[in-house]
Amino acid sequence: MNENKPQIDKGKIPGMFRKDALLLVIFAVFMWVMLLFVLFQALTVTDAALARVLLIVVALLCGGSLSVAMFQVLFHLHNHKEHIYTEDLENLAISKQQ
Repeated sequence: MNENKPQIDKGKIPGMFRKDALLLVIFAVFMWVMLLFVLFQALTVTDAALARVLLIVVALLCGGSLSVAMFQVLFHLHNHKEHIYTEDLENLAISKQQ
């Protein structure tokens, strides 16, 4: 069964992980920039203290939960990178053979 498996270069795994980690960090930064931009625009709409507090709390909850989720993905990729990226490399090698 294993004789049909393509030869892969596992030396590519750290680079693949770095690229994915960089994309996650860039996405997290972009998400916070957009969220804060929208929050500051929304805060100019009302002078009511309760509404402003509610807007801030909702923005922090949304941004915080999305950030935690992205870092969980990053930790999952880090802890299982051999399996995840080996499978990716195998599939890439198979697609190149066809």
